[in-house]
Amino acid sequence: MPKIVAMIQAARDSGQDVSADMYPYVAGGLRWLPACHLGWRTGACPSCLERLRDPATRAKAKGEMASEHHDWENLYFASGGAGGVLVSGIENPTIKKFDGKTIAQIAAEQKKDPLEALMDLVLADKGQTGALYFIASEDDLRYGLQQILDQPLP
Repeated sequence: MPKIVAMIQAARDSGQDVSADMYPYVAGGLRWLPACHLGWRTGACPSCLERLRDPATRAKAKGEMASEHHDWENLYFASGGAGGVLVSGIENPTIKKFDGKTIAQIAAEQKKDPLEALMDLVLADKGQTGALYFIASEDDLRYGLQQILDQPLP
């Protein structure tokens, strides 16, 4: 956030009329499939889920989700991985017990790799699983809000 604020201020100092807004939360919500790489989630949800059942596609997806990319926003990676993704909005009643748990908690409970647990959960919920991705820090949030308020926050 300090880097972004500095960029905005530099543009203003050079005479540009710059304004900005910010999302004032440490987490953002989204269904799981839209948060994935477009290359393996294209098409209608049923075909996307079929691809997720394919071992080669699944392995590729796991590899992609485990690292940062410059051509797409990897929310799983940006949130710090399994501990930073909270499941929210399961529709399948048989797995509703996982609502409100992180992927790390679910994986530990199931004794699975976190990405395997996540993909199994998404398949069981037919692609409808929602998640909260904790991608911002409290410090950055405070710093950004201080720019708006022009005074330190408690």
